[in-house]
Amino acid sequence: MVNKKNEIHVVDMFCGGGGESTGLFTAAEKNGFKIKLSAINHWERAIETHAANYPSAEHFCESVEHLDPTKVVSSGKLDLLWASPECTHHSKARGGRPKSEQSRATAWNILKWASELYIERIIIENVPDFLTWGPLNDKGQMIKSRSGSTFRAFIHGLRSLGYNVDWKILCAADYGASTTRKRLFIQAVKGRKKILWPAPTNMEGKNNLFGLPAWEPADKIIDWALPCPSIFSRTKPLAEATLKRIESGLKKFSGKQAEPFIAILRGQSKTRSIKSPLFTSYVGKENVKRSF
Repeated sequence: MVNKKNEIHVVDMFCGGGGESTGLFTAAEKNGFKIKLSAINHWERAIETHAANYPSAEHFCESVEHLDPTKVVSSGKLDLLWASPECTHHSKARGGRPKSEQSRATAWNILKWASELYIERIIIENVPDFLTWGPLNDKGQMIKSRSGSTFRAFIHGLRSLGYNVDWKILCAADYGASTTRKRLFIQAVKGRKKILWPAPTNMEGKNNLFGLPAWEPADKIIDWALPCPSIFSRTKPLAEATLKRIESGLKKFSGKQAEPFIAILRGQSKTRSIKSPLFTSYVGKENVKRSF
């Protein structure tokens, strides 16, 4: 029987397949807590995946803006809201393509929940470019002079609801992951509760100033048993830009002691040794080629 004093109710808003939930359950178990989890996503496939990973969670396949918070949290009190609102129309990886205000507006649902429920702690995760959130012109482009103005209004909204707020950009490689993925984390806590940030467990370089273990290399998480078709046996040639990346990698890594390297098919102009963490933009095996 679960001790209710050790049970915390968590809502994973904009949940995907369960990455955040995995971290939540790992941290809770480590600290002697049980989690009552509610997961929300409008995409049926995401909910199906999350339900397969966490069948004990309560799932809501609904759009957040149309979901009544009290339907999810009937008591009106929530221990933790974890929210990862849509990031694609904030990210600079989108390049010069027009951005959508409607897509970026999903973050405002967090304030709606914070105003309709009593939430002890809110953690928001997004791309670092979320800091530049501001109005767009009629062409869907950022108004440079207003950069960050909407972000500041968003933070002010949280503070107006009685939250102490702080934020940091954290690099996954500093915490033992084999990727240099950087993300912005915002913490909002009620009243005078403390905001704590995790201490890094790893650092770039073997002989770093703090004596921490070096970043975890990519070759520790690559399954070398997976078949890897040769780039020379393709029916359709690789793009010219991709070939140039591979060429630069061959020149860089094929010295006296040749080693495999990683080249991302799009979004990056550089190659990287397998002895380093993966690129931030790595999104799946279909976007990476191993070259020798």
